[in-house]
Amino acid sequence: MQLHQPKPKRRGQSLVEFALVITLIFLITSAAIDFGLAFFAYQGISGAAQEGAAYAALMPMEGDTVNDAEIIAHVRNEAGPNTNIPHRARFVNLFDLNTDGAVDSDNSYIQISSVANAASSGADCTNRRSQFCDMVVTVLYDYKPFFSGATLIGADSIRLSATRQMTISR
Repeated sequence: MQLHQPKPKRRGQSLVEFALVITLIFLITSAAIDFGLAFFAYQGISGAAQEGAAYAALMPMEGDTVNDAEIIAHVRNEAGPNTNIPHRARFVNLFDLNTDGAVDSDNSYIQISSVANAASSGADCTNRRSQFCDMVVTVLYDYKPFFSGATLIGADSIRLSATRQMTISR
């Protein structure tokens, strides 16, 4: 007669499996949330670039050139003026595009240029107000991920860029 040996008990196996699976689910969920927040930030800078390009294409000239300071002001004020009123708050602070916590002192995160469009046939766009030129506005933003999982790939911020181009209408 054979003695039936009981199987060894595997206490805690389900707890270990749960810990492994919940970690994976948390990482996937946090990556999805961060992707959504980055896309939301991109939409904010995209709207600001569109506002800047539209204003640049329609604005009155200052002499023979475009007043970059006015275009930059329109880009930064796209979400409303820089105030402490909560209902004016946007996810992207257009006054702090490098996300260092202070208002940007330089305008390197907003780039303005002009290019000849398809109908230009070699028009000179150096003064940026020719009838056959397009105004191009690029807004850069350093997105800092909400969850620390992005630091695993070696980035503490992700550079987002939105470019919009509009034909001068005069």
